[in-house]
Amino acid sequence: MMHFFLTSLLAAALSVFPSWKEGTLDIHMIASAYGENTFVVMPDGTTMLIDAGDPKAEVVTDYIRHFSPRPAGLDYFLLTHFHKDHTGGAAAVEANFEIGRKVDRNSFTPGSHSQFAPLGAPVPGFDVFNVAGNGWIATGNGLLCRPLSPEDPATFDENMLSCALLLRYGPFSYYTGGDLPGSNFYVKKFKGGKAVSPEIKANDKVEYRSFESQVADLVGPVTALKLHHHGVPDATTSDFLWKMRPEVMLAAGFDHKQPCPLTLRRIADPQLPCAHQVYVTTAAGKKGSGGALWKSVVAGVGHIVLRVTDGGRRYQVFVLDKQFRVVSASESREVVQRWPDGPDTHIAVSEDFGCIDAAADSVWRAVSAFMASDVIHSMIILRDGKKIYERYDTGHTPDERHVFWSASKTFTAMAVGFAVQESRLKIEDKVISFFRDDELPAERSQWLQDMTVRDLLIMSSGLGKDGIGKVRSMEWEHPAKECLAVPMAFAPGSRYHYNSMNTYLLADIVQRCTGMKLSEYLNIRLFRPLGISNWEWEESADGVTVGGWGLYTTTENLAKAAQFLLNKGKWNGQQLLDPQWVEAMSSPQIYQADGPRHDWNAGYGYQMWVCTHNAFRMDGAFGQFGIVIPEKNAVIAVTAQLNKGKRNFVDMIWKTILPRL
Repeated sequence: MMHFFLTSLLAAALSVFPSWKEGTLDIHMIASAYGENTFVVMPDGTTMLIDAGDPKAEVVTDYIRHFSPRPAGLDYFLLTHFHKDHTGGAAAVEANFEIGRKVDRNSFTPGSHSQFAPLGAPVPGFDVFNVAGNGWIATGNGLLCRPLSPEDPATFDENMLSCALLLRYGPFSYYTGGDLPGSNFYVKKFKGGKAVSPEIKANDKVEYRSFESQVADLVGPVTALKLHHHGVPDATTSDFLWKMRPEVMLAAGFDHKQPCPLTLRRIADPQLPCAHQVYVTTAAGKKGSGGALWKSVVAGVGHIVLRVTDGGRRYQVFVLDKQFRVVSASESREVVQRWPDGPDTHIAVSEDFGCIDAAADSVWRAVSAFMASDVIHSMIILRDGKKIYERYDTGHTPDERHVFWSASKTFTAMAVGFAVQESRLKIEDKVISFFRDDELPAERSQWLQDMTVRDLLIMSSGLGKDGIGKVRSMEWEHPAKECLAVPMAFAPGSRYHYNSMNTYLLADIVQRCTGMKLSEYLNIRLFRPLGISNWEWEESADGVTVGGWGLYTTTENLAKAAQFLLNKGKWNGQQLLDPQWVEAMSSPQIYQADGPRHDWNAGYGYQMWVCTHNAFRMDGAFGQFGIVIPEKNAVIAVTAQLNKGKRNFVDMIWKTILPRL
């Protein structure tokens, strides 16, 4: 009641909508009798119209003239796809305004951050990211894109080709994606009766025909969004809402199903960690939804304006009537900070920085003394989550992407953990269940049939050949098929045998379960939350992240990953990965051999080595280490070229550095 009273007072006080000012981002969803029309004024005054669906267009053109800083022109005009409720007014718009650049789905560039850039003075923190369009989706790695589906986009329904954008201003983010679908109707069958590909039908674990869920995996939580496809049943699924977690939702509705009762009930679900109300341009859907449901879920009807100020740190939602007067206005809200995006964030420096310089520096000298060809490239030591030591050898820098070799395997195990906690797979699942019949040997041994995901995780699969060389040389065009065809060496689970194809298969399985390459999946689940953007990862001939090697990133990012494991899957106070999964990763699940326990025979967890001194480590060839020492609340990240001195180096860590932590 108090909120309603304050809103009413504010509406009365703001009968005239305040004019745009430099530094303000305005997003207007225009209420018209038909179609979808969104007008954007960027913080520098650059203007953009996203779709023009109303064929009469008077309301749209009058609205733009009223609110535009440059009433005679539009800097950008985007048509998200070619349905008439998005293009019907395009001719009228072009007749009434001078258009700077017109873009449709054929000329839209997924992955670009510059196609719709501000044209005036630079705007710190403002960005328009092209998420997806014309059947392709960005990967988060420059202009590198992948198809939304293995099928030819020429077979798609037009909605599937919609362009999707993410507008960001400081911590504020707004997503809009045309009519991208997300329901099982589109998973099972295209319009016109065309069935999905045999590959999809054969594997019930593959769920990535939900286009909007793929977008949500890439974009992550946002401040506000426009409902896909006007809020009809085939889109705005619960999965999409759960992943996007919007604080504000907008819908362009112009008939009795927009938004429909099913979508409104999804939005109203109290379990969803997002807003439970939506602003709608017209009340056309009220009749179809019933008064009680409509009243409980719809926050306002009319022209909807999202006004973002203070460098993107605050926003407010306004509802305007046909005369562009303020009907209602929300309170001014502080934007919740989302995951960092952009240059890598840095780990804080401790007040004790330099306290172990002498001990750590002595290790550098001892390494080269042990073998002249051995050299440490970099070392970072954290205690209590902060740097107490950092050093780089000549020719190596903090921004250098260093290859991690098999330390990459631990990142793959974390990806499997994320997939497990999202119920995309179980470690008891049989490996062959993820592959088609034509990818498996015609005659399958009992050992092959028995192999599980857990066997891959702990290097006990029984795979007969380590094909890393054939994968890296591209000799194996389909590595999973090739390695599964090699006769098994022993019964799965019966003993430990290190083989990088175990990890490759895990990466392939993650891709099949999530519809995203393992690198893309971790970019959303791990890299972005940890402030990691400076990375790349090798892929096989058939486009699978290789998983067991080939990750390149900085030493500081390796330290972040080790600290994340020390924190039991928590970062900045938020639990990202199940702590029980991290515990399993870092505990001995199998032993490498009988005999005395040392750092290469203290047990192996999930793609990670258990150490003496109650520690554990990520371990890559030639001395790439992420060593975690829980008893000291410490992490040691190292990149190196240790040709024969890896064990000697680890011994020096325990003798020289550990006592001083």
